[in-house]
Amino acid sequence: MLVQQLISLCIDLPFTSDVSSLTNGFEMFHDCHALTFVKTDMSKLQDGDYMFYNNYNMTSFDAPLDSLYYGYGMFHNCSKLTSFNGNLNSLTNGYQMFRECKLDTQSLTKIANTIKDVRELTNGVNTYDDVYKMIHFGLQNETPTEEETRLLTIIHNKGWDVFVNGWGDGYEFEPIATTSIDETSSITPYYAKPIPSDEKHAEFI
Repeated sequence: MLVQQLISLCIDLPFTSDVSSLTNGFEMFHDCHALTFVKTDMSKLQDGDYMFYNNYNMTSFDAPLDSLYYGYGMFHNCSKLTSFNGNLNSLTNGYQMFRECKLDTQSLTKIANTIKDVRELTNGVNTYDDVYKMIHFGLQNETPTEEETRLLTIIHNKGWDVFVNGWGDGYEFEPIATTSIDETSSITPYYAKPIPSDEKHAEFI
């Protein structure tokens, strides 16, 4: 009976069924290639482990995720997913969560504004731990725009190791470093050059 229910879910387009009581979505829609977009209430979902993995026709996800802490591979290989509208204020494991997606800037804005600050949490020893402060993004742009760089910096500054458009060495996002005050400094996307001042007020403005 459960198998029949899952099959019916995979062909219910769009998916708008009531799952407001769902807490564990482990592989629930794994390989549901007919699924094109999701709009429902997932506010009690805690475990999204590979929930939508390999749904390569899904383009949009719109659901509250207030309780989601485990996003391991949740949207991995959703290669047409451009629109994500879900809060991540409880997330503690984002390993490969959006890998191979094509998220737009608006989706990245939503994530940056809502993702949990994990700086005070102790990181797990392997990727499957409940707390693993790493998140992978696939973006529409091969190289992040200036605005996307700012948003990725916000996520990085909340304690996340951020990877963009890949998962191995060379894909880890690093914010532009600032220089000392007596040199031209840059903090993306703003730029400033110190100007000498009189000693009464300050050494530099």
